[in-house]
Order: sequence, then C-alpha cells, then structure tokens
Amino acid sequence: MISRENKDSFTLTEQLHHSIVSGEMLSYWKYENVKHSSFYPSLHYAISMHDYGWKNFDKQPFWNDQTQQPYSFIDFPMMAKLVIYQHGVDEIEKENPYAALLCSKHYQNFFTGEKAAAAKQFVQNEEQRQIRIKKNFPDFNEALFLYHFGLLNLLDGISLFAAITEPEHGKKTSHPFFKDGLEIPDVLGLVDKRITLSWLDDHTIEINPFPFEESFNCLLKQKEITKDSITQKGFLESYEKNPYDHISIQIVPARD
Repeated sequence: MISRENKDSFTLTEQLHHSIVSGEMLSYWKYENVKHSSFYPSLHYAISMHDYGWKNFDKQPFWNDQTQQPYSFIDFPMMAKLVIYQHGVDEIEKENPYAALLCSKHYQNFFTGEKAAAAKQFVQNEEQRQIRIKKNFPDFNEALFLYHFGLLNLLDGISLFAAITEPEHGKKTSHPFFKDGLEIPDVLGLVDKRITLSWLDDHTIEINPFPFEESFNCLLKQKEITKDSITQKGFLESYEKNPYDHISIQIVPARD
C-alpha cells in the first residue's frame, strides 16, 4: 500500500494500481525505440505488474497501531514483505520469465546488504532464479536487460511520485524521496543525471528533463479514507466499503 496522510484523511493507492500507471508511461518513452523491440511486450508486462505480489494484501490493508496510520510499503514488516515479493515474482514467472527476471532483480536490490538471515536468503534465492531464467535465453543480451531494468526503476519512481506526494502547486516537493529529484539510471544513457518532478496543479505533473514523446494523461485509482470513518467503523471496514476515486493526471514537460 502507498499511503499519504492528510489533515483529516489518508489517501491510499494499492501497489498494483501504481505499477499499472508505470506501464502506461512506458508507451510514451521516446528513447531507444523500445516499442519496436521484440522484448517490448515482456518489458511492458514487467513494469505494469512489478507490484503484483501486493494485489490481494492491498485489498485488506493493515493498520499500524504504533503509528496510528495504515501500514505502507515503507514500514510493512520485512518478513511479510519478503513473502509478498517472492509470491509476486513466482506468479509473474508463470506468465513471462523475462518479466520475472526484471522483477526479481528489482526486489533483490531492495535487500542487498541487509543483515537479517531471511533477507540474505531472499537475495540468494533471487540470484539463483535469475541464473536459471537466463539459461533459457541462449543469446541473452545483458546490456539490453540492464537498460530495461533502468526503465523499470525510473518509471516506478515517476509513478510513485504521483501516488505518494501531496500536490504542492508550483513548489518543489517536500517529500524526502523526491526533494532532490529522481536519479536517472546511468544505463539509460541520458545526458542529465536527475529528473525533477513538481505538481503544476492538482492534476498535472511537470517533469524536467522530459523523457517522453509527448504530454499524456493517465488514471490512478485511489481511495481517500477519513479519520472520522476509521474511528467510527474501524480501518478495514472503512477501506473495503469506500469506493475508488479515478484521478486523472496529466504528465507534461516543465515550462521554460
């Protein structure tokens, strides 16, 4: 779950809904002619489904009684998170091994360097998965794979910005993930090393430099749960009975 606390409510975005928006963004990417690659369907599937493991968990999200707010992907307990990530990659591999390879590396990076035994085992297991999958591609192109992995990371970050940050019109975001911009992976070969993102209004994000062919719109599904509702009905009932909002967001180049 992606959670943003407001004065009287929480804005909640299920992880899979955020990742689907990441996949929509890929179709507008303007570099390297990725749409004409034979790997494009697999790349699109990987980016759109990279958070698939959260699908069922986010339908009944968890309440953190210590912080008095919903658990998010940031503070969700590590042991449970490892189960979610492994399940997600397992399911993706059934449909598309190359997409699973990208998602495996994506999640493996989250835990590289962690000291907990379970995290170390997860990293080792995903390394073995990647070796096994690569053997099924006799002419595996490592450079192309790393380019695709860089795209996954960047588009994941841009979509996360849309879900987790408060629209602060014309101002630099105060969210710690994005206050210094978003790092552009070196493997993408762009001149600039960071992307800056800011809200122009409640439904428009401007980006500099702009890595897409043109401005475009995407729809992000969210729920806004009031704190009064949580107090009266409990968090789970409030979430399950609250309808989704479909938020239209326009992605545009920054103004000169």
